[in-house]
Amino acid sequence: MTIKNMGRAHGFIEHARGLYGRMEIQMLAILLEVANQPDISITELSGKCGLSDAACSRNVTKLSDGGDSAEGLALVERHSVVGNKRKKKVTLTEKGKDFVEKLLGKLD
Repeated sequence: MTIKNMGRAHGFIEHARGLYGRMEIQMLAILLEVANQPDISITELSGKCGLSDAACSRNVTKLSDGGDSAEGLALVERHSVVGNKRKKKVTLTEKGKDFVEKLLGKLD
């Protein structure tokens, strides 16, 4: 990776944090993976992002409604799979789609 590319990557991350100050790098990785593969399961998502299922689920909660602990970013939503209420799938919300478009616009 060249210095120029590292600078672009850093700028991309900083742009994400400028839009959402609470955006952590693992949250950004999850968000981009959900954008790339809508309706991905938590298990598939954790494998692609190199996180445990528990860590992935915590980050999805931060990206969604926040759960009981704090206000979330409302960029993704999770829903149960028909016939298996324990299995969860994740998709972008409209707000999440707008956010990803703004981020990808930074790369142009």
